[in-house]
Amino acid sequence: MELARFWVGTDSANTESEGIIKELLGSEFPDLQLTRGFPEAKSQFDRFGGNVRNHDLLIEGINEGERVVIAVEGKADESFGASLEDQLVAANSAVAKNPRSNARNRLEYLTGLFLDRSAEQEANDPETSGIGYQLLTALAGTLAEASDDQVAVFLVHEFETWATDRRNQEENERVYRSFVELMTETPEQ
Repeated sequence: MELARFWVGTDSANTESEGIIKELLGSEFPDLQLTRGFPEAKSQFDRFGGNVRNHDLLIEGINEGERVVIAVEGKADESFGASLEDQLVAANSAVAKNPRSNARNRLEYLTGLFLDRSAEQEANDPETSGIGYQLLTALAGTLAEASDDQVAVFLVHEFETWATDRRNQEENERVYRSFVELMTETPEQ
């Protein structure tokens, strides 16, 4: 609720958040106007059915006449889900228990789509094995929400309170930075 209130609230306290949003996104979106927000929005991002991406907040906006969709993942100090290594183990276990499970298919789809290799290759690669599976599903869900005429933005909004554990936040930062570096890496020529 605090995440939605921060991003799309209408009360006078929202003046501070508008300034922070402008600072965060203003260089890419100088005329960004947030129009609607959907807390706990669900996105289907593959053909396997079953599980969907649950966005903490999905926002629609307009920037210089261009439609923008922003998916916000709210965090305090909880992780980005299982690592790719652990997710592969869980997916294989799910298939062993129920051969009709699509857990492995979904993992293969996401690693192939974003990382260009099989789930097993990614799970065994020290550079990618620790990536949080939730980051892949968040990115897929964000892209699924954007139509052909929209710009898609995925971002993480981290809250810090007296109850957050700094060690967990540092680990999240490490995982997130690794993920961003992988997603923005320029292929060698």
